[in-house]
Amino acid sequence: YPLDVTLEGMNHGSAAEKKLSRIFGCRVMRACARYADCVLVLENAERLYKRIFPETEQKNFKKCGIPLLEAINQTARLPQTDVHTGEVHFVYGGNLLYSMRNPTAFLDLLETSNWPAHMTLYFDLYGKADAALRASWQGRYEKLHIVEHGWVSEMELNQALMDADVLVNIGNREPQLIPSKLFKYMSTGKPIAHMYITRKDPCIPYLHRYGNSFLSNPNETEESMIVEWVLNRKTGAPDITSMFPACVPQYTATIIRNT
Repeated sequence: YPLDVTLEGMNHGSAAEKKLSRIFGCRVMRACARYADCVLVLENAERLYKRIFPETEQKNFKKCGIPLLEAINQTARLPQTDVHTGEVHFVYGGNLLYSMRNPTAFLDLLETSNWPAHMTLYFDLYGKADAALRASWQGRYEKLHIVEHGWVSEMELNQALMDADVLVNIGNREPQLIPSKLFKYMSTGKPIAHMYITRKDPCIPYLHRYGNSFLSNPNETEESMIVEWVLNRKTGAPDITSMFPACVPQYTATIIRNT
């Protein structure tokens, strides 16, 4: 099961360290694959695998999805709360960093959009923002209230997701990395606002299939579009395992069993 992160190399460190980690990471993965009866290839990173492994070494490839849906489906069984009257809560679960996974452009969009006078906007962060990001937010927002809840238990996070009006997802710059929280979000049936950095963002095909989502880009999204989408948002509980069958753990287990 070669990790796409190992094939890509380090995100941090000097240019030399990044290059060396990519070279040796690929060598290790290819050496392992030559001894393998099966190489599990994530569907969102298939192009990366095929670029790294020569065609002669691809005969044992078996494609699968990110196998995260079984435990996540527990979220969908939680009771759903009513939509907040006069309040809109945008909820994000996880770490946010100034240098990567930075939501500021999306928060700016919320701040500058023309919302109805009776609405109060909240960005609820269940996790941590680094010091540089918090400093950049100082005095920046008047209409938008940022609430940093810190780290909470999984049960508390699940309930926060079900209480949310909109769930927020931030895409990566790498064209094959998908935040694992996306599958947790989709299992709730809640509206998802996704900020993408690149049009090659691998989250986009999943969110198109999910349907109940708003895709925004810092340079392209009009302010009126998100207001209209939020005011007309819907919540449903899709059969997420039928929608993404390759992302159920049993799918990968079956590949292993049949190899």
